[in-house]
Order: sequence, then C-alpha cells, then structure tokens
Amino acid sequence: MAFRLVKNPVKISSIPLWTIKPMIGLKRLFASSKFYGPIEFFMSAMILKNAPQGKHYGSDSLEAFYRKNI
Repeated sequence: MAFRLVKNPVKISSIPLWTIKPMIGLKRLFASSKFYGPIEFFMSAMILKNAPQGKHYGSDSLEAFYRKNI
C-alpha cells in the first residue's frame, strides 16, 4: 500500500522459515556471540506469531494515514 501511494515498485524479500534454525546453528559455530546474538534474536522473532491479540482502537485506516502523511 505504501509503495503504491508513493509510486515505487514493490520489492519484498523473504527467507523461508525452514532455513532459519540451521542458520542460527551455523552462526553459533562460526561467529562470536556479539555478532550472532542480534541476528539470532531477529531470526527467532521472525518465527513467532506477532499478530496483535488485543482490542482495536481508533477509526483511521492505514491507507488514510499514509495518504495524509505522504
């Protein structure tokens, strides 16, 4: 939606979920904890379900927000 409103081509990259756990293990073997720690956190967060579970507030849509602020 945001790309469409600013008239840019959509470019979304993804990593298959089945590759994340082996990549974490390999990073532990070949890298220091200072390097792989933040990467491990990011990859672990990608596995979790991060959808909001609470009540919805407000009446504005995301598209209306983008149109007003872009």
